[in-house]
Amino acid sequence: MGKRTVHVANLRIRIPRGLGGQAVDLASGLGREILRSVADATASETRSKKVGAIDTVVVRAARTDVPDLQKQAAAQVAQSLRKRFD
Repeated sequence: MGKRTVHVANLRIRIPRGLGGQAVDLASGLGREILRSVADATASETRSKKVGAIDTVVVRAARTDVPDLQKQAAAQVAQSLRKRFD
């Protein structure tokens, strides 16, 4: 596996208003989940990429399960980064 570097200067995630009380819980494990998803999405890359911003990731969920929301947000971030490598 080659070395790759991804630098995101700004990341903003919007969540439904009803989940505002869970924002801290959501944020606490989100970084690890994003790293895992981005690593999987860019596994074939061996170059560096600088991304100024990923402006908005909208998390919509019928369930309010924090781990599920973290995975959903991380998958959307990884998908956005994958597109920028293409």
